[in-house]
Amino acid sequence: MTVNQRSHVRIAYATKEGKMSKKLDPRVKRTRQLLRDSLMALIVERGFEAITVKDITDRATLNHATFYLHYGNKQELLTQSMTEIFDELRQAAAPPSLDDPQLPVTQSTILFEHVAAYADFYRAVLGASGIPTFAAQLRAYLAETIRLRLLQIVERENPEAMPLIDMTAQFSAGAYLSVIVWWLEGGMVLAPDELAAVFIKLTVEGVYSALQLKSQI
Repeated sequence: MTVNQRSHVRIAYATKEGKMSKKLDPRVKRTRQLLRDSLMALIVERGFEAITVKDITDRATLNHATFYLHYGNKQELLTQSMTEIFDELRQAAAPPSLDDPQLPVTQSTILFEHVAAYADFYRAVLGASGIPTFAAQLRAYLAETIRLRLLQIVERENPEAMPLIDMTAQFSAGAYLSVIVWWLEGGMVLAPDELAAVFIKLTVEGVYSALQLKSQI
């Protein structure tokens, strides 16, 4: 199948999906899950650069044509997989209220539990021979999550600190990423909730103090 033929097939498939309900067909969902699981397992075993589309389809027991119905190449599969992983994390960490004083600890615990559930995968993508785009996207996700929480609190308690929100969110996201890598490389001795409690003591209390916020955690 040529590149143009693959593109036509994928466009036609996307059009067909668009005419259906917004909910994915269970067969499509299952196929994409198989491809994602295969990619994640192979990244752990070999690293992303060494993987071919054939490796992925062989592991998923699917053929090449099925792969190209959904993705143009392995990079597109990786990008979509990252989006799905972060969507799952966002849904799991979605708070009933941003006013909950325990929200930083709760969300941090959920994040670390998520990392623990996919520990081998995160070690592979965040390690020395990992995937820079994944680390960058994870950091961006964390920064935006933190920024949204700070925005609400700062607007209410100290609007003069508004110019510092983006910098503070980037600082906190970088701290999260560094701690995650340290935790994975060190054998994950601390449980997710223990790690969250220590992390909040080290970072969030200092952030709230720097922004002159009264909220307690």
